[in-house]
Amino acid sequence: MNISTQIMGNWTLKAILGGLIVFVLAAISITGQTRPARSADEIAVRAAQQRGQYINEFKDLLSRETKTYEEFDKNGRVRSTRTIVSTFIVYQSPLTGRIGEFRNVVSVDGKPVEKADKRAEEFFTEIAELGESAREWERIEKEGSRFDGSVSINGLTLFQAAVLADNIRPSFKFTVNAIEHLDGRPVYLLAYEQVRDTRYISMDPKLMVNDGKPELVYDIDVPEGFTARVAGKFWIDQETFQARKEERRVFLQAPGGSTQAIAVETVLVYQESPFSILTPKRLVFTQFRKPRNGEAARKETSIMFSYDNFTRPDVEVKGAVKN
Repeated sequence: MNISTQIMGNWTLKAILGGLIVFVLAAISITGQTRPARSADEIAVRAAQQRGQYINEFKDLLSRETKTYEEFDKNGRVRSTRTIVSTFIVYQSPLTGRIGEFRNVVSVDGKPVEKADKRAEEFFTEIAELGESAREWERIEKEGSRFDGSVSINGLTLFQAAVLADNIRPSFKFTVNAIEHLDGRPVYLLAYEQVRDTRYISMDPKLMVNDGKPELVYDIDVPEGFTARVAGKFWIDQETFQARKEERRVFLQAPGGSTQAIAVETVLVYQESPFSILTPKRLVFTQFRKPRNGEAARKETSIMFSYDNFTRPDVEVKGAVKN
């Protein structure tokens, strides 16, 4: 903040300083923000460490998941909806320790799924016989998404803050301008913008690296001549450096960088838990229609995942799943 003053008449220094203090306090009151003492890169590195903690701890957990689909017409009006309620399990393979999402669907649009518990018990028995294989994970994903229709999303809960991963972070520029508050906690508002290409960010699943390192992979039809870039922001807890919220967007940029259009938006909100990490509370994935003739972005599909408080069962998740 640059402040210039001019002493006129019989003003005293005390009066000037008093006015300056009032001015500064008024500015802080209006913005509700203060300048952070830490650099953006330092905050990003500290948050990346907490990302690793999240991945290590987010396993063998249980919650009730409500998944809400909305399909929009070309004018942006809701055309259809679907609500799927599941017992959600962060499943860990007993053989390799690999984790994945398992959903035991209990109702669709308010109608109970018959014999859901028995089906889950039989399913886990079959999975145990398959052992660790690609078939195991294909079956797990297929079982939980059998009511999803044409659009299915898996894995949003598992790997928090992907852009902070060591192999992806160098492709982004980070900036921090202020300290805000979220859910009563002081947080750093950490913005990020992709500034260089990396093979670990792709708009085509066929181009996945699959070398065991984190990847950001979308399935987006990028118009010829356009480029896709990822940008967004984190709300990072000032004390713990855990990510409390993230807004991530994929933008399509026209040749020459003249215009940008949003293609995908993902909003991830986390909640307190009895564990050493924050757990998912609400995740919203929204896909937008292809831009035409400079028109405003319009939603095409939105999927919201809402979670109750997560718990850890007294026994390992190997057999029956009780709802």
